[in-house]
Amino acid sequence: MVKHRAFNGDRFLDKFQGQEVILAAYVRSWGTGLDVDAAGLDVAQFKQFLLTGTGSLKNEFMEGLYRAYDLATDRGYEDLVAACRDLKYAPDPSGRLPVECLSLKVRTENEAAFNLAYDRCALQKAERFTVFRGQPGRIIEDAATATERLQDRLAAMFKNDKNTDRVLVRHYQEGSYTNFIVYHEKRTQAVLVFQATRRVAPTVLCPVQQDFISYNSETCQLEIEARFPREETAPRGLIGGHDR
Repeated sequence: MVKHRAFNGDRFLDKFQGQEVILAAYVRSWGTGLDVDAAGLDVAQFKQFLLTGTGSLKNEFMEGLYRAYDLATDRGYEDLVAACRDLKYAPDPSGRLPVECLSLKVRTENEAAFNLAYDRCALQKAERFTVFRGQPGRIIEDAATATERLQDRLAAMFKNDKNTDRVLVRHYQEGSYTNFIVYHEKRTQAVLVFQATRRVAPTVLCPVQQDFISYNSETCQLEIEARFPREETAPRGLIGGHDR
């Protein structure tokens, strides 16, 4: 399963020296949910807000920031550029922004592009798949509807099994593959670290569990990564006709 890394605040935020406008735009995107003034916000003030700031949307703000940090890798940069290109959105026409700045800028300005990049990057981190054979000629005609049905079915199953129906399913198309990413269960925490001040604080992250489903309409092969065998049942039944 995908593991979340500690948030190295200095390494991430020091890249915004000279790009503070991106930090301010992200803060403003939360409206009145944060107790901080975006005007004139610099990197040091942003770091201090992460440690001691308040607001009704502080947890959601931190989660969004962590997701931007999660894409601040070589692979994340490739997925961000590809997603923006696919959606005809140009956040960095000159290609000069560091990945940290690009990631947060896309997260602020175009959430659809950011989510597409995040889903693609998450799928690449999958460690294992169980493979099933499908009936020849079976295709997914409406991936959006299939996504909604899968989300409803998983929510009902998790409600009974785990006493929570919090689940989000997103999908994207890649050639003959329809890929589904399932985000579910409770949200987890990791450590936010600032080396200079030797202070740490918890930050709310993405959902603790991510499952992955990939279906090839040409070969009719279904690949699933899930924590428990029972969690493979819902997607198999939804797409139908799959036996190991």
